Amino acid sequence: MPQRIPYTFGKRDLKCEEHWKQLKLNSYKITKPTVVCLGGNGVIDSELANGFCKRAETFVGLKIGDPSMYSTYRNVDLIGFSYGRDSVAQTAGSLNNEEINKIVDNIFMPLFLDNKGKLLPKDVCAKNMSLVTFFSHCHGAKEVNNIINNIDSKLLKKGCTKEDNQYIFKQSFSFSYSPLTDETWLPTVRVDSLQDSFNYGLGEIYRNAYYQTLNGVAIKHDAPGQFRRNPAWMVRGETVSIYTSQLLNQLGVHTDEHSIKFLERDEKWNIGANAQNAKNADAVSKMAGYAVAMAVVNSLDNSRSESLVPKMSLEELKDDLQDILDGYKLDELQK
Repeated sequence: MPQRIPYTFGKRDLKCEEHWKQLKLNSYKITKPTVVCLGGNGVIDSELANGFCKRAETFVGLKIGDPSMYSTYRNVDLIGFSYGRDSVAQTAGSLNNEEINKIVDNIFMPLFLDNKGKLLPKDVCAKNMSLVTFFSHCHGAKEVNNIINNIDSKLLKKGCTKEDNQYIFKQSFSFSYSPLTDETWLPTVRVDSLQDSFNYGLGEIYRNAYYQTLNGVAIKHDAPGQFRRNPAWMVRGETVSIYTSQLLNQLGVHTDEHSIKFLERDEKWNIGANAQNAKNADAVSKMAGYAVAMAVVNSLDNSRSESLVPKMSLEELKDDLQDILDGYKLDELQK
């Protein structure tokens, strides 16, 4: 059996070469607002992990020094992982159970346990969990679920109830573009394009769920335990879904929009070169960036507060996202 190529772990750091600092799990602790970046399963080395973190950074505006923007590097960490694989030739990877265990034990469990391994009070656990925002693409959404599932099992063994865990997880937030899985443990904003080859058939699914054809961009809200108007059979957090009939301005031409690159923004927070002048991409990117930024803002508030700071509900967030979308003229959005 070939030796496994290990995963890597690091964070964005403007003081380092390539703005990337390689880290060891046993030397890193979440002590401030942290965006955990998990890309698709093609993210198999440090350079690609760094690139995905950079995408998150431009997407949410973290690098911009303008005080009117949402947050800055000084207050927020962006950490990311590459995926392990079983041979050098593989172009895809994943985290195995042993790797998930190590990640959870070293990075996440200290949010819930004191230095003697004793469970912290529930509100302290929730406040610490509120520091964490997940940012993922495709396979990365599955890895987020694997991490939270692992945390859930370990907290139950430490004496938490299922209700305690739901309360704790509700304080975190997850964003995913074209997620591999429909299930989520956390409050989640997801983006799906009907021009995504990975989500082939989404147009029909959308019509069956909402009784209409999607023309342009739409925002839908699902309560916990629901998804696309139907009961969810697995653990499911509350979800806001942003759907777009397409991101790019190429009517009649199929472009695979599975890549999250179409949502990235430039140094001035304009839509990036991959989707220049594309109104759908600009609108969706602004909404998604706002959603992640509001989660980071709540993390910042909790890092400065003695008690747990309530965050914006997803229903309220949906209203804000709708306001952003309403700022675009309907005839500008590509159908």
